[in-house]
Amino acid sequence: MLPDYLKTKEKLNIMIDFNLKQAILLHLGPLANIRETINFEGSKTVMNRDDGSVSEMNPHEMKTEIEIKLEEMESMNHEMVLDRINTMAEKMAEKQAKFFYKRIGEFAEEVGNVVSAEGETISIDHFFEVLEKVSRDFDSTGRPDEIVVTASPELFQSIAKIIEEAKSDPEIQQRFDAIMEQKRKEWRVRESNRKLVG
Repeated sequence: MLPDYLKTKEKLNIMIDFNLKQAILLHLGPLANIRETINFEGSKTVMNRDDGSVSEMNPHEMKTEIEIKLEEMESMNHEMVLDRINTMAEKMAEKQAKFFYKRIGEFAEEVGNVVSAEGETISIDHFFEVLEKVSRDFDSTGRPDEIVVTASPELFQSIAKIIEEAKSDPEIQQRFDAIMEQKRKEWRVRESNRKLVG
């Protein structure tokens, strides 16, 4: 009978799990900054939005596999194991990102939170329409959280160009400041409601 090194296997599992989670976060890019929530037993999750609306979400299984052949095991070293973990993490991150963007699109459509240029070139008006629809958070000094833009390279260049041109236009800056002040007021109301409930 061959010995079973339970403590060694447990330590290896912890190491592999840690490295896998870190590698997935690395491959997720901007999505890695999204706050993670642990859901305990149950068949569904309910999402409560700032506007009071509610959406039900059903669990979605995601899995990916890597294969290590018996003949490979003899010559595998630490770096080779980490490389396999990284390959698995990349596949998992890709699945998670695709699922996330699909669900975000569905939720945005559901609540009417979509801005369409309808085939036109994106303009500053479209950008402001997006800002008006997005919920913003602020820190204790009143500074807004960062806006993370995920877009195709072409769309990203268009947005960057609009923002750059807007910096030199006082009228556009004034419009931007007015939207941000409104968002700051909305955030204060949300925070005070949260403190009253908690």
